[in-house]
Amino acid sequence: MRLRDLQIGTHSDVLGIRELNKDSWCISSHYLSKFRGFETGKIGKAYVALVAEIPKRIGKYDPAGGLYRVYRTFDFESYLTLAPQAKKVTLLKELHAGLLEIAEKSGWPSEPFEEAYQAVLADNLLYREFWKKPKWNKSRSMRGQVHFCFDIDRLDFHAVAFDKAGEEIARRLLVSFPRAIDMDHYDTLDKYGWLDNNTFYLESKQGWMRWAVELPGSAADEVVVTYENRK
Repeated sequence: MRLRDLQIGTHSDVLGIRELNKDSWCISSHYLSKFRGFETGKIGKAYVALVAEIPKRIGKYDPAGGLYRVYRTFDFESYLTLAPQAKKVTLLKELHAGLLEIAEKSGWPSEPFEEAYQAVLADNLLYREFWKKPKWNKSRSMRGQVHFCFDIDRLDFHAVAFDKAGEEIARRLLVSFPRAIDMDHYDTLDKYGWLDNNTFYLESKQGWMRWAVELPGSAADEVVVTYENRK
């Protein structure tokens, strides 16, 4: 089995502290995207649990089934006073340190974790990637692709158009989700493509949400995003 899920969070019942879990989504996802997997035996998920105190009944390390959990003491009060970028730096350091602890206990190489850590730092902790493959429009005059930007306070999806030579000719915002949404919104966004030669869309798997935008347009054009509730 290979590590396919790396996360950091807390099980605290305090509402303000539990917001840390939403803060951490962009960091965990970014780190995982840069992680070069390897065989781990029976472990498929590693979880860094931030706690005020190490649970005495369980102890610091908790390998159970396909999940390896490590507990790390954390100053939640100080964390809640930090600016967004400082929160991301703190979460990245805690995630990385916890994963290195698991790696050491498990006899895993540290290099894949170090590489992922440095790659996230090189991106200035802003997770940006193209999502899935580009698609030609009806006349095959340009291709369209979805690009996302995942930050601590938002998740943006853009429609990007490329000419036949592969040069980017337009980029338009499709939808911007606030950080507070349930991540199911992200998980269900699946369908995308062209409605006609100039209209690119992004849609949920069930078809209950759709955003469409004209491409390429010009920088002076007003970007019109269409929302359709198609239930």
